[in-house]
Amino acid sequence: MKKCCSNCFEDSIIKFLFEDLGEVNNCDYCGSRELKCIEVNHDEFKTIFSFFNEIYSVNPVRHSAKILDLLLIEWSIFSKESPKVLDLAQDIIKNTPGLDVDAYYTLQPKYEKFRQMFWDFSFEISYKRRFNLEMQDELKAIMEQLISNRSTLINRDAVFYRARIGGETDKYNNVIAPFKNIENLGMPPHKIASIGRANPRGIPYLYLADKYDTAVAEVRPWVGAKVSVGKFKINDPIRVVDLNSSIFHSFFDSIINFETRIGMNELGKWLSYELSKPIDPNESDLEYLPTQYLSEFIRNNAFAGIRYKSSMSTGNNMVLFNQYNIDFVESFLFNIEGIDYNMNPVSIL
Repeated sequence: MKKCCSNCFEDSIIKFLFEDLGEVNNCDYCGSRELKCIEVNHDEFKTIFSFFNEIYSVNPVRHSAKILDLLLIEWSIFSKESPKVLDLAQDIIKNTPGLDVDAYYTLQPKYEKFRQMFWDFSFEISYKRRFNLEMQDELKAIMEQLISNRSTLINRDAVFYRARIGGETDKYNNVIAPFKNIENLGMPPHKIASIGRANPRGIPYLYLADKYDTAVAEVRPWVGAKVSVGKFKINDPIRVVDLNSSIFHSFFDSIINFETRIGMNELGKWLSYELSKPIDPNESDLEYLPTQYLSEFIRNNAFAGIRYKSSMSTGNNMVLFNQYNIDFVESFLFNIEGIDYNMNPVSIL
Protein backbone atom coordinates (compact mmCIF):
# COMPACT_ATOMS: atom_id res chain seq x y z
CA MET A 1 0.00 0.00 0.00
CA LYS A 2 1.28 3.48 -0.90
CA LYS A 3 2.50 5.78 1.84
CA CYS A 4 2.32 9.56 2.23
CA CYS A 5 4.12 11.99 4.54
CA SER A 6 3.38 15.28 6.30
CA ASN A 7 4.89 17.25 3.40
CA CYS A 8 1.93 16.14 1.29
CA PHE A 9 -0.52 18.15 3.41
CA GLU A 10 -1.22 21.77 4.33
CA ASP A 11 -3.75 20.98 7.05
CA SER A 12 -1.97 21.38 10.39
CA ILE A 13 -3.92 18.73 12.30
CA ILE A 14 -3.36 16.10 9.60
CA LYS A 15 0.35 16.98 9.57
CA PHE A 16 0.44 16.40 13.34
CA LEU A 17 -0.90 12.83 12.87
CA PHE A 18 2.40 11.74 11.39
CA GLU A 19 4.22 12.39 14.67
CA ASP A 20 2.03 9.87 16.50
CA LEU A 21 1.13 7.35 13.81
CA GLY A 22 3.91 7.55 11.24
CA GLU A 23 6.81 5.20 10.67
CA VAL A 24 10.04 6.29 9.00
CA ASN A 25 9.92 5.47 5.30
CA ASN A 26 9.99 7.07 1.83
CA CYS A 27 6.95 8.96 0.55
CA ASP A 28 5.37 7.56 -2.62
CA TYR A 29 3.80 10.90 -3.56
CA CYS A 30 6.13 13.83 -2.92
CA GLY A 31 9.37 11.84 -2.96
CA SER A 32 10.52 12.81 0.54
CA ARG A 33 12.91 10.28 2.06
CA GLU A 34 13.42 9.06 5.59
CA LEU A 35 10.33 10.79 6.99
CA LYS A 36 7.46 9.47 9.07
CA CYS A 37 4.88 8.08 6.65
CA ILE A 38 1.35 6.66 6.92
CA GLU A 39 -0.39 4.28 4.51
CA VAL A 40 -3.21 6.00 2.60
CA ASN A 41 -5.77 3.38 3.71
CA HIS A 42 -5.08 4.01 7.41
CA ASP A 43 -8.23 4.06 9.56
CA GLU A 44 -7.38 7.55 10.83
CA PHE A 45 -7.60 8.95 7.31
CA LYS A 46 -10.95 7.21 6.82
CA THR A 47 -12.27 8.75 10.04
CA ILE A 48 -11.02 12.24 9.25
CA PHE A 49 -12.19 12.41 5.65
CA SER A 50 -15.58 10.93 6.52
CA PHE A 51 -16.34 14.38 8.00
CA PHE A 52 -16.99 15.59 4.48
CA ASN A 53 -20.02 13.31 4.26
CA GLU A 54 -21.56 15.65 6.84
CA ILE A 55 -21.00 18.72 4.65
CA TYR A 56 -21.61 17.55 1.10
CA SER A 57 -24.07 15.28 -0.64
CA VAL A 58 -24.07 13.86 -4.16
CA ASN A 59 -26.05 16.27 -6.32
CA PRO A 60 -24.99 16.53 -9.99
CA VAL A 61 -26.38 19.99 -10.78
CA ARG A 62 -24.88 22.99 -12.57
CA HIS A 63 -22.89 24.40 -9.64
CA SER A 64 -21.76 21.07 -8.20
CA ALA A 65 -18.12 19.99 -8.02
CA LYS A 66 -16.13 16.82 -7.60
CA ILE A 67 -15.06 16.07 -4.04
CA LEU A 68 -11.45 16.17 -5.24
CA ASP A 69 -11.80 19.84 -6.24
CA LEU A 70 -13.55 20.72 -3.00
CA LEU A 71 -10.76 19.25 -0.87
CA LEU A 72 -7.94 20.72 -2.94
CA ILE A 73 -9.33 24.20 -3.58
CA GLU A 74 -11.91 25.08 -0.94
CA TRP A 75 -10.30 23.61 2.16
CA SER A 76 -6.57 23.52 1.32
CA ILE A 77 -6.19 20.04 2.80
CA PHE A 78 -3.32 18.97 0.55
CA SER A 79 -0.01 20.63 -0.27
CA LYS A 80 0.11 22.26 -3.69
CA GLU A 81 3.86 21.57 -3.75
CA SER A 82 3.46 17.80 -3.83
CA PRO A 83 4.00 16.61 -7.44
CA LYS A 84 1.45 13.79 -7.12
CA VAL A 85 -1.10 15.59 -4.98
CA LEU A 86 -3.98 14.57 -7.27
CA ASP A 87 -3.01 10.90 -7.00
CA LEU A 88 -2.82 11.15 -3.21
CA ALA A 89 -6.19 12.86 -2.89
CA GLN A 90 -7.82 10.30 -5.17
CA ASP A 91 -6.31 7.37 -3.26
CA ILE A 92 -7.53 8.70 0.10
CA ILE A 93 -11.01 9.47 -1.24
CA LYS A 94 -11.30 5.98 -2.73
CA ASN A 95 -10.54 4.51 0.70
CA THR A 96 -13.04 6.74 2.54
CA PRO A 97 -16.53 5.24 3.04
CA GLY A 98 -19.29 7.38 1.54
CA LEU A 99 -17.09 9.44 -0.78
CA ASP A 100 -17.00 8.87 -4.54
CA VAL A 101 -14.11 10.32 -6.52
CA ASP A 102 -16.22 10.54 -9.70
CA ALA A 103 -19.43 11.98 -8.20
CA TYR A 104 -20.47 15.65 -8.12
CA TYR A 105 -21.31 17.24 -4.79
CA THR A 106 -23.05 20.29 -3.36
CA LEU A 107 -23.48 21.49 0.20
CA GLN A 108 -25.95 19.63 2.35
CA PRO A 109 -29.33 21.46 2.25
CA LYS A 110 -28.98 22.54 5.91
CA TYR A 111 -25.94 24.65 4.99
CA GLU A 112 -27.59 26.38 2.02
CA LYS A 113 -28.92 28.90 4.55
CA PHE A 114 -25.60 30.74 4.38
CA ARG A 115 -25.93 31.43 0.66
CA GLN A 116 -29.52 32.52 1.20
CA MET A 117 -28.33 34.84 3.97
CA PHE A 118 -25.90 36.56 1.58
CA TRP A 119 -28.51 36.85 -1.17
CA ASP A 120 -31.03 38.33 1.26
CA PHE A 121 -28.46 40.88 2.44
CA SER A 122 -27.63 41.86 -1.14
CA PHE A 123 -31.30 42.25 -2.07
CA GLU A 124 -32.10 44.33 1.01
CA ILE A 125 -29.24 46.80 0.57
CA SER A 126 -29.93 47.08 -3.16
CA TYR A 127 -33.70 47.39 -3.19
CA LYS A 128 -35.11 47.96 0.31
CA ARG A 129 -32.98 50.10 2.61
CA ARG A 130 -29.43 51.31 2.61
CA PHE A 131 -28.20 53.93 5.06
CA ASN A 132 -29.54 52.46 8.30
CA LEU A 133 -29.04 48.83 7.38
CA GLU A 134 -27.71 46.52 10.09
CA MET A 135 -26.40 43.08 9.20
CA GLN A 136 -28.18 40.13 10.76
CA ASP A 137 -26.44 39.03 13.95
CA GLU A 138 -25.43 35.69 12.43
CA LEU A 139 -24.01 37.30 9.28
CA LYS A 140 -22.15 39.90 11.35
CA ALA A 141 -20.65 37.20 13.59
CA ILE A 142 -19.48 35.19 10.58
CA MET A 143 -18.03 38.33 8.98
CA GLU A 144 -16.10 39.15 12.16
CA GLN A 145 -14.70 35.61 12.31
CA LEU A 146 -13.82 35.70 8.61
CA ILE A 147 -11.81 38.92 8.70
CA SER A 148 -10.06 37.82 11.88
CA ASN A 149 -9.00 34.51 10.34
CA ARG A 150 -7.98 36.04 7.01
CA SER A 151 -5.95 38.87 8.49
CA THR A 152 -2.63 39.08 6.61
CA LEU A 153 0.39 41.33 7.06
CA ILE A 154 1.79 42.96 3.91
CA ASN A 155 5.45 43.64 4.57
CA ARG A 156 7.38 46.80 3.91
CA ASP A 157 8.81 47.03 0.36
CA ALA A 158 6.16 44.71 -1.11
CA VAL A 159 5.60 45.79 -4.73
CA PHE A 160 2.26 46.52 -6.39
CA TYR A 161 1.16 48.08 -9.66
CA ARG A 162 -1.57 50.42 -10.83
CA ALA A 163 -2.53 51.15 -14.43
CA ARG A 164 -4.25 54.06 -16.10
CA ILE A 165 -5.09 54.49 -19.77
CA GLY A 166 -3.17 57.38 -21.31
CA GLY A 167 -0.07 59.30 -20.30
CA GLU A 168 1.75 62.56 -20.81
CA THR A 169 1.08 64.07 -24.24
CA ASP A 170 2.80 66.36 -26.73
CA LYS A 171 1.23 69.45 -28.28
CA TYR A 172 -0.62 67.22 -30.76
CA ASN A 173 -2.20 65.23 -27.94
CA ASN A 174 -0.11 62.13 -28.72
CA VAL A 175 0.88 60.07 -25.68
CA ILE A 176 4.68 60.20 -25.51
CA ALA A 177 5.48 59.22 -21.90
CA PRO A 178 3.81 57.55 -18.91
CA PHE A 179 2.23 59.46 -16.07
CA LYS A 180 5.09 60.04 -13.63
CA ASN A 181 3.76 60.72 -10.15
CA ILE A 182 1.29 59.58 -7.52
CA GLU A 183 -0.99 62.51 -8.31
CA ASN A 184 -1.71 60.97 -11.72
CA LEU A 185 -1.37 57.27 -10.84
CA GLY A 186 -2.70 57.21 -7.28
CA MET A 187 -6.16 57.79 -5.86
CA PRO A 188 -8.35 60.19 -7.82
CA PRO A 189 -9.51 63.40 -6.08
CA HIS A 190 -12.74 63.12 -4.09
CA LYS A 191 -14.73 65.20 -6.55
CA ILE A 192 -14.04 62.90 -9.49
CA ALA A 193 -13.79 59.54 -7.66
CA SER A 194 -16.17 57.23 -9.52
CA ILE A 195 -17.99 54.26 -8.06
CA GLY A 196 -15.91 51.10 -7.59
CA ARG A 197 -16.27 47.54 -6.34
CA ALA A 198 -15.28 48.60 -2.83
CA ASN A 199 -15.83 52.37 -2.78
CA PRO A 200 -18.90 54.58 -3.19
CA ARG A 201 -18.79 57.57 -5.52
CA GLY A 202 -16.81 60.43 -3.99
CA ILE A 203 -14.83 58.24 -1.56
CA PRO A 204 -11.64 57.22 -3.39
CA TYR A 205 -9.83 53.97 -2.69
CA LEU A 206 -6.60 52.78 -4.30
CA TYR A 207 -6.92 49.70 -6.52
CA LEU A 208 -3.64 47.83 -7.07
CA ALA A 209 -2.44 44.55 -8.58
CA ASP A 210 0.48 42.29 -7.75
CA LYS A 211 1.56 42.03 -11.42
CA TYR A 212 1.83 44.78 -14.01
CA ASP A 213 -0.09 42.75 -16.62
CA THR A 214 -2.93 42.22 -14.15
CA ALA A 215 -3.05 45.97 -13.53
CA VAL A 216 -3.23 46.58 -17.29
CA ALA A 217 -5.97 43.98 -17.78
CA GLU A 218 -8.08 45.58 -15.03
CA VAL A 219 -8.39 48.89 -16.94
CA ARG A 220 -9.68 46.99 -20.01
CA PRO A 221 -7.69 48.77 -22.72
CA TRP A 222 -8.38 48.45 -26.43
CA VAL A 223 -5.90 47.49 -29.16
CA GLY A 224 -3.72 50.51 -29.87
CA ALA A 225 -4.28 52.11 -26.47
CA LYS A 226 -1.36 53.52 -24.49
CA VAL A 227 -1.37 52.51 -20.83
CA SER A 228 0.71 53.99 -18.00
CA VAL A 229 1.67 51.56 -15.24
CA GLY A 230 2.96 52.83 -11.93
CA LYS A 231 5.12 50.75 -9.61
CA PHE A 232 4.51 51.25 -5.89
CA LYS A 233 6.12 49.95 -2.69
CA ILE A 234 4.60 49.55 0.75
CA ASN A 235 6.46 51.96 3.07
CA ASP A 236 5.17 50.56 6.35
CA PRO A 237 3.68 47.11 7.11
CA ILE A 238 -0.09 47.03 6.71
CA ARG A 239 -2.74 44.51 7.71
CA VAL A 240 -5.32 43.51 5.13
CA VAL A 241 -8.07 40.93 4.77
CA ASP A 242 -6.74 38.38 2.28
CA LEU A 243 -9.64 36.61 0.57
CA ASN A 244 -7.17 34.36 -1.27
CA SER A 245 -5.68 32.83 1.86
CA SER A 246 -6.90 29.72 3.64
CA ILE A 247 -9.39 30.52 6.39
CA PHE A 248 -8.10 27.88 8.78
CA HIS A 249 -4.82 26.28 9.74
CA SER A 250 -6.94 23.14 9.83
CA PHE A 251 -10.43 22.29 8.66
CA PHE A 252 -10.63 20.02 11.71
CA ASP A 253 -9.81 22.76 14.24
CA SER A 254 -12.31 22.42 17.09
CA ILE A 255 -11.82 26.03 18.26
CA ILE A 256 -14.36 27.20 15.64
CA ASN A 257 -17.60 25.25 15.57
CA PHE A 258 -18.41 23.19 12.51
CA GLU A 259 -21.30 25.32 11.24
CA THR A 260 -19.38 28.59 11.60
CA ARG A 261 -16.51 27.13 9.58
CA ILE A 262 -18.86 26.39 6.70
CA GLY A 263 -20.41 29.86 6.96
CA MET A 264 -16.98 31.53 6.90
CA ASN A 265 -15.92 29.53 3.88
CA GLU A 266 -19.11 30.38 1.98
CA LEU A 267 -18.91 34.08 2.90
CA GLY A 268 -15.25 34.24 1.86
CA LYS A 269 -16.05 32.69 -1.54
CA TRP A 270 -19.05 34.95 -2.06
CA LEU A 271 -17.23 38.16 -1.15
CA SER A 272 -14.19 37.27 -3.26
CA TYR A 273 -16.41 36.51 -6.25
CA GLU A 274 -18.45 39.70 -5.84
CA LEU A 275 -15.30 41.83 -5.66
CA SER A 276 -13.76 40.31 -8.77
CA LYS A 277 -16.66 39.49 -11.10
CA PRO A 278 -17.13 41.58 -14.26
CA ILE A 279 -20.16 43.87 -14.00
CA ASP A 280 -22.15 45.76 -16.62
CA PRO A 281 -21.24 49.45 -16.07
CA ASN A 282 -24.92 50.34 -16.45
CA GLU A 283 -25.76 48.23 -13.40
CA SER A 284 -22.72 48.94 -11.22
CA ASP A 285 -24.44 51.46 -8.91
CA LEU A 286 -26.62 48.67 -7.50
CA GLU A 287 -24.32 45.69 -8.04
CA TYR A 288 -21.50 47.24 -6.01
CA LEU A 289 -23.60 48.14 -2.95
CA PRO A 290 -23.10 44.86 -1.00
CA THR A 291 -19.31 44.86 -1.47
CA GLN A 292 -19.09 48.57 -0.65
CA TYR A 293 -20.94 47.98 2.62
CA LEU A 294 -18.76 45.01 3.60
CA SER A 295 -15.59 46.84 2.56
CA GLU A 296 -16.49 49.68 4.90
CA PHE A 297 -17.17 47.12 7.63
CA ILE A 298 -13.63 45.79 7.11
CA ARG A 299 -12.23 49.33 7.11
CA ASN A 300 -14.02 50.11 10.38
CA ASN A 301 -12.26 47.10 11.93
CA ALA A 302 -8.86 48.77 11.45
CA PHE A 303 -7.76 46.99 8.28
CA ALA A 304 -5.87 48.87 5.57
CA GLY A 305 -7.47 47.03 2.67
CA ILE A 306 -8.60 43.81 1.00
CA ARG A 307 -6.74 41.41 -1.30
CA TYR A 308 -8.74 39.32 -3.79
CA LYS A 309 -8.38 37.46 -7.09
CA SER A 310 -8.58 39.21 -10.42
CA SER A 311 -11.22 38.05 -12.89
CA MET A 312 -9.30 39.70 -15.75
CA SER A 313 -5.95 37.96 -15.26
CA THR A 314 -4.18 35.25 -13.26
CA GLY A 315 -2.89 37.69 -10.65
CA ASN A 316 -4.36 39.24 -7.53
CA ASN A 317 -5.79 42.66 -6.78
CA MET A 318 -5.63 44.70 -3.60
CA VAL A 319 -7.74 47.70 -2.68
CA LEU A 320 -6.36 50.10 -0.05
CA PHE A 321 -8.59 52.48 1.85
CA ASN A 322 -5.93 55.23 1.68
CA GLN A 323 -2.52 55.72 0.07
CA TYR A 324 -0.49 56.85 3.07
CA ASN A 325 1.30 53.50 3.27
CA ILE A 326 2.62 53.37 -0.29
CA ASP A 327 5.35 55.20 -2.18
CA PHE A 328 5.50 55.79 -5.92
CA VAL A 329 8.69 54.24 -7.39
CA GLU A 330 8.57 54.59 -11.17
CA SER A 331 6.27 54.24 -14.16
CA PHE A 332 6.23 52.60 -17.59
CA LEU A 333 4.30 53.11 -20.81
CA PHE A 334 2.81 50.17 -22.71
CA ASN A 335 1.21 49.97 -26.13
CA ILE A 336 -1.59 47.41 -26.36
CA GLU A 337 -0.93 45.27 -29.44
CA GLY A 338 -3.47 42.52 -28.92
CA ILE A 339 -6.14 41.17 -26.58
CA ASP A 340 -6.96 37.51 -25.95
CA TYR A 341 -10.58 36.38 -25.57
CA ASN A 342 -11.68 33.07 -24.08
CA MET A 343 -15.19 32.03 -25.03
CA ASN A 344 -17.57 29.08 -25.19
CA PRO A 345 -20.68 28.64 -27.33
CA VAL A 346 -24.00 29.11 -25.54
CA SER A 347 -26.50 26.27 -25.83
CA ILE A 348 -29.88 27.46 -27.10
CA LEU A 349 -32.77 25.40 -25.74
